[in-house]
Amino acid sequence: MPEIWELQDKPAYGGTIVDAGVHPEDGSSLVIELTPDEGTQYLSFYLSEKAFRRAKASGVNFADDHWPLLIAEYDFPTRLLTTYPMWLRSNHSNFAKTKYGAIKRISFEDQPPMDFQVGFGMFLDLPTGFHRGPFEGFGVDPRIRYIISAFDEVEGAAGLTICSDDKISIDGQEIRLPEHIYHDVRLDINRAHDAVVRFANGEKVSYLRNRLLPSVVQDFEPDDFERPALDLQDTVRSALVKKGTPRSRNSNTAAAVRTVIREVDKIAKDDPVQLFELSEKIELISLQVLIESMSKELLNQRKERFWQDYFVKNPFVLKMLFGLPVIMYTDQASVGGMGLKRSGEKYADYLVEAGMLGNLGIVEIKTTETPLLAKDPLTARRHFLAHPRTCRVE
Repeated sequence: MPEIWELQDKPAYGGTIVDAGVHPEDGSSLVIELTPDEGTQYLSFYLSEKAFRRAKASGVNFADDHWPLLIAEYDFPTRLLTTYPMWLRSNHSNFAKTKYGAIKRISFEDQPPMDFQVGFGMFLDLPTGFHRGPFEGFGVDPRIRYIISAFDEVEGAAGLTICSDDKISIDGQEIRLPEHIYHDVRLDINRAHDAVVRFANGEKVSYLRNRLLPSVVQDFEPDDFERPALDLQDTVRSALVKKGTPRSRNSNTAAAVRTVIREVDKIAKDDPVQLFELSEKIELISLQVLIESMSKELLNQRKERFWQDYFVKNPFVLKMLFGLPVIMYTDQASVGGMGLKRSGEKYADYLVEAGMLGNLGIVEIKTTETPLLAKDPLTARRHFLAHPRTCRVE
């Protein structure tokens, strides 16, 4: 009884054929066949005896397979290239099986005919991320295979066409995916993959340092590792949404801050002294940064409006002015009634609330150019009533 590799006829479609290469590992071969009407090209994978023996040894069942395998076809009138992604490593148990779930074919619009050149082989000009060598079985790089498998949820879908449309659509069994969208998600997926690898490598290095170095390095300072899953989640999300922008160099600092915030209750119970010292350090450093920042802005002779916005963005500055905890209640608060003609309303720059007592305090800021005192109280009062935003009687 003839074996499977002996039952593969050439030509398979009744047309003229061109031998398109032999696999150096197992002797399997490719054949391009042009139909008699010259309207269609077929690319077929022919099984060799060696490939058959290797596959059988790997547990492959050939009972339901039809040989030769059709792995691509080209339609001349529409310039449409269609590939049928398959696993073509004969020493693997998935040999001759389709690579994806619902999606059995991937097509590319506006493509040239398939061609084989002696000395160069056969490589198709497909978008970045797609396998271009037929012996690779077509399809996409494994790290972005999720782009294809995502469409498994589309009921009735069997094919994916990479096109030049503006948006994703579906036509019968065919999902149309614009190439520019494909590239966007491809880059996002690759960036997320790289970010996860860097995260994992950092954890491994920190673990190994902590495990191996304390006994041989004097005054060794251990690294933090075993970061919570939330940090990894943030890492992946940042990589996906920042479209080509590398992660900030401050990302590790932000992760450390989030860790302290999440663990503050545990730290307070286990080591309250350390938590108190950390609080003191934070206040001291915040004050130093504040002094440097305000000193620069004072040299620029900023107007009152600038300082109002500045303190809104840095509310902890106002908290340092008081001897007890306060909360920024609101800014630009109305503290004076209007007359019958809707005039005379007065605003305070800030309204703060004592955190423990609930009392309210009015804060009015002035620049160094604004006089706060006047020799004549009556003159000052009149000026205050006419210009309540620029002067205060003390």
